[in-house]
Amino acid sequence: MRSLPILILLLLAGGLLWAVLPGERYVEPNLPIGSTGVVEAPEPVEEEVESEQAQDPFELLEGIVVDGAGDPVAGAQITLAIAPLAGFAVLDAALFDRRIEITAASTDEAGQWSAAVRAARIYEVCVRAPGFAPAIVEEAYGGSTLRTRLGPGAAVEFVLTRAEDGAPLVGATIDLWVRDGRLLASGETDDQGRFSASQLPGGWAVASIAHPAVVGVSQRLVDLAVNETRRVDQALAPGVDVFGRITDAISGEAIAGAEIADDWRFRVPTTSDRSGEYRLRGVAARPQSVLHVRAPEHGSAQRVIPPAAPNSDVQLDFQLRPARRAFGRVVDDEGLPLEGVLVVAVAAASDIDGVRTDWVDATTDLRGVFEFQRLDPDLAHQLLVRHEEFGTRVVDFPEDEFELESVDLSVIDLTRGSILRGRVVDGEGRPRAGVEAVLAGYDQGRGLLRRDLDESQGSYLTYERRGHTDGEGRFHFGDLAAGTYRVSIREPGSNRGFERSVIVPRARVVEHLEFELRRGDSIAGATRDAAGRALGQVLVEASWAAPVAETVAPPAAPRRLWARTVSDHRGRFELTGLDAEMVELTTSVELLPGELRSRWAPSRPLDVVVGSREVELALREAQPLVGSVRLDDGTPVEGNLVRLVRGERVLAEWWLRADGRFQFDVAAEELVDLVLLQPDPDEPSGLVERMRREGVGPGSCELVVARE
Repeated sequence: MRSLPILILLLLAGGLLWAVLPGERYVEPNLPIGSTGVVEAPEPVEEEVESEQAQDPFELLEGIVVDGAGDPVAGAQITLAIAPLAGFAVLDAALFDRRIEITAASTDEAGQWSAAVRAARIYEVCVRAPGFAPAIVEEAYGGSTLRTRLGPGAAVEFVLTRAEDGAPLVGATIDLWVRDGRLLASGETDDQGRFSASQLPGGWAVASIAHPAVVGVSQRLVDLAVNETRRVDQALAPGVDVFGRITDAISGEAIAGAEIADDWRFRVPTTSDRSGEYRLRGVAARPQSVLHVRAPEHGSAQRVIPPAAPNSDVQLDFQLRPARRAFGRVVDDEGLPLEGVLVVAVAAASDIDGVRTDWVDATTDLRGVFEFQRLDPDLAHQLLVRHEEFGTRVVDFPEDEFELESVDLSVIDLTRGSILRGRVVDGEGRPRAGVEAVLAGYDQGRGLLRRDLDESQGSYLTYERRGHTDGEGRFHFGDLAAGTYRVSIREPGSNRGFERSVIVPRARVVEHLEFELRRGDSIAGATRDAAGRALGQVLVEASWAAPVAETVAPPAAPRRLWARTVSDHRGRFELTGLDAEMVELTTSVELLPGELRSRWAPSRPLDVVVGSREVELALREAQPLVGSVRLDDGTPVEGNLVRLVRGERVLAEWWLRADGRFQFDVAAEELVDLVLLQPDPDEPSGLVERMRREGVGPGSCELVVARE
């Protein structure tokens, strides 16, 4: 798996394809991370919803804080903060972590607190009190009443050793994160290879482990349980040293100060010296690991690290093209300059080395002027412009972007923003909390700078924003520019849900948009290894056919619904929101730590009656399936995709490099199909099947194709 943030994987994102209201049709409203970065927008069925003039209103956000016994906690400190791009997919590490503190409060003798907040803004609420673990409410809105229960919290102890000799790994850096980007704890292992942290919130977290002499960055999930100390034993194997030289692609001159890292966040980078040379030590020797490079006044690059034995050296040289500049100005609807507007240039495209992205942000000055000094010259950009008092705009760069060294983005005008509100209830009219709400679409002025704009195309980085319903089943989206949008809601961890297209006028409050989403039934069970021992961090999926009444769709539309979850450290799992009598259960090992991921293969598919409570899914021992793809004259095939398939299910994929080799881990007794796909010459982002080999098991396999 490519080194995308594991936190995003934990959101259980896949192909988010879900059902819509009877009489409407199946759609694909968003693009999963890891695909082409382009979304196709179907023709909307516009719906007028009741609206009123926006007044930039404030609302009261209030709550009560209690302890484990339900007694009020007086004097608890309440902090309200916002993320600059709440709801959007943010790929810049610094912006992803940034929180702007808005206000603070404290609880009275009754444990109550309140604060006036802007309507339809997403607030993060942090509650702290002496003797308790801090509690975080990731999404809160004005008009809500929060009930927060404080407790002793969870604890974790890491014990890190060297895989080759079992010796303690001293001085390893450990950062513990939660899925919204908050850092829970950070530190280094002691002389016993131990690091511990306490008073942590319960739930899933991700640990990033770095040690320059052993591995670059290793990530693993940690299931934190309140009133328990979770021990995490991890043996880290030696990595490889990647070295090379960074040069200017035009002049050939060395680039000093380039950053090189094996994770997209550049958490533990090395830098090139005056001669452009670098050495990154201890890079994890995982299949398809990616090395990322960026440099001042230049674009970026990434390449998959070739397979290599631990403690060996791998050479990767990079040629970076000079960066493109861009500048512009932001004004209000009266032509007055706006200071403090967040302006982001974003781009995404896929190639053989994964999804390549560019994200550069700036803030307007007193004159409303912004400037970008480092834009990737090989990617087509969009401009995302956001200010809390105005509608968020997306503007495509002009069509001659690739021909220019410096792009004049002219004047971007912002108008007062609109607010969209809705509510989700179950079949009995009761509010549904925690349901995901997705707003997709663009404002009316996207083609300001581009005459040949294809309105049906866009980047997943700017096309969507996400939120969840509160305790009253409400969802809110603010700072909207006028346009036609799609509002989609779906069951947590599932693709089951509905959508509607809504016209949002300028500077209005659009509300009374209501969805009904039945709660569905559940299945519970455990994931185990082949010997019957509990095995956690296994991704479990239930899939079933969509009800016929909801399948009003073209023949090519998806007709399967799914729900996903991850088993905890005891191997226990529960799948909820199942709207069927029988489902097929399958598993994936993609979230297991590396040493376990190569040891175990998914369990056999199992048909299960919905409502079952003691389902056991046994993973199977894995064996390697290695091979190569060559032309009939012996030349290795490069740039094609090898897909591992069982029936209609894609199990894994591998992009072929210069040596034409591939490697998968499959169950010892399993037979699968190997499908070779090549880029479609008529569709830049498409693939066409080139050949298929059926009934392949562990061992070696060579695919020979005719030269075209």
